[in-house]
Amino acid sequence: MHAAYAILNEEIIEEYDSHIYYAILPLAHILELIVESAFFGVGVKIERGFDTPMVNESICKRLNGNLGGKVQYMICGGAPLSPDTQRMMKAFLNVQILVGYGTSETCGGASLMGMHDLSIGNVGAPLKGVKVRLIDWPEGGYSVNDKPYPRGELVIGGKSIAKGYYKLPEKTEESFEEKDGIWWFKTGDIGEINKIGAIKIIDRKKDLIKLQFGEYISLGKVSIFSPGK
Repeated sequence: MHAAYAILNEEIIEEYDSHIYYAILPLAHILELIVESAFFGVGVKIERGFDTPMVNESICKRLNGNLGGKVQYMICGGAPLSPDTQRMMKAFLNVQILVGYGTSETCGGASLMGMHDLSIGNVGAPLKGVKVRLIDWPEGGYSVNDKPYPRGELVIGGKSIAKGYYKLPEKTEESFEEKDGIWWFKTGDIGEINKIGAIKIIDRKKDLIKLQFGEYISLGKVSIFSPGK
């Protein structure tokens, strides 16, 4: 029985509380109720890190069929992916959305979610041959000693890192450094590394501006709540 479609007198229910009442719904509303409930459950399960094989087979299979029916994985990179979009795509199409991270300076991908990672909102662990560390950014309030997970500017090192910017020595000196025999690139992105080593991008230094009294605000977050959105 769905409260939006079944109206019963309270006195009748109290008098005959042992009886069973049937409320008939139009077929379209029944389908809507079942599908919405199923997808809501899928979202909860996925968020907790579980798979949903019954819903996948009965509902998502038809939606996946619009993509040929054989798609199992999608890799996303190049721009931030909203957790809501990632969650929706995983639930509707029954595919793994593998989010990665990289820049031109890292010569391609630097991190990628694992094939069986059901989590939402991170860009995975460093790829083979890639080293990652965080450095404090006091002005923005980020520190490697933050709890529950360390936070700071994401710095990527390894043999795949570019040597610098062509004919821009000052910019190269600002963004690249050698430490412990490894060539590192300072990405300018603020990251958080969880207990399993997965990276979550939480901010960007260039998006932060300093106000009159020393506070920092994120332009990216402000644009999300602008009147035009």
